[in-house]
Amino acid sequence: MNTKFFNIFRLKAFRLVWICVHWFHRSRLVLKTIRIRKPFIKLHRQEEFMRNLRFTLTQISLFIVFPVFAEETIQSTLEWRNEEKINHDYLVFLPSDYGEEKEKLWPLIVYLHGGGGTAQIVKNHLRPHLERPFVFLAPICPPAPEGVAEHYKNWDPRMVGAIVKKVVGDYAIDEKRCALLGFSMGGSGAWAMPFYHPELFDRVVVMSGSCHPWKLRHFPKIPVRVYSGEKESWLPQHTNTVRSARSFGVDVTHTIWPGAGHGACRQRTMLDEELWDWISKPL
Repeated sequence: MNTKFFNIFRLKAFRLVWICVHWFHRSRLVLKTIRIRKPFIKLHRQEEFMRNLRFTLTQISLFIVFPVFAEETIQSTLEWRNEEKINHDYLVFLPSDYGEEKEKLWPLIVYLHGGGGTAQIVKNHLRPHLERPFVFLAPICPPAPEGVAEHYKNWDPRMVGAIVKKVVGDYAIDEKRCALLGFSMGGSGAWAMPFYHPELFDRVVVMSGSCHPWKLRHFPKIPVRVYSGEKESWLPQHTNTVRSARSFGVDVTHTIWPGAGHGACRQRTMLDEELWDWISKPL
């Protein structure tokens, strides 16, 4: 069997399994509790059921319409020496037709995951989107030292910047088209990163993230799209960050997803085709 055909079949089969497992996990409780006779609970569960159904149908449509994933995933490690030696892993996802046109340069998407994220979690987050015509870069935030209460560190802008520069040098990347996306802890990192590396990114997407106002004083002249869930406990902090950014002249739009909590904010944002159209177009 042709190796490329086998890879396509394997990845498509894996995606279908992922869709089915996701649907079962999210809807098992809903299907059980939707029979409760209390009207307000029934209405809430029905709305949640329909949101899950729309999400799953969208995933299945992507499965049918798009024939192939990014075929190659590279996991690498960059060694960083400052006060201490740090090994920082990162994932690179290449499109299936990467390298077929030798002169072609690809836009880059840098994705910063949330707290406690692992390589497998990042793959699960990005897998439904890897058919899109981008090279995806996903640094993996190292865990905190043993004995520290939190099980993750915050993003180190110096380290992320070094990884982005290395990937831009190693692959056929259009340096003028590098989008930065971040969720939760990664959303806060996406707010902060351009302050330290104003030359690296041409646009930013923040999902459920906030930032200290002083880091916005010298924010580069690039557009920012911020997304929050209406039910997120940190929504006031998100709103205050947007207000501060606008006071410093940052070009920022803020979308609040109705009825969405923390995780749903990421899901609904990543499925927003209008956002992907905006990322796809040169500024």
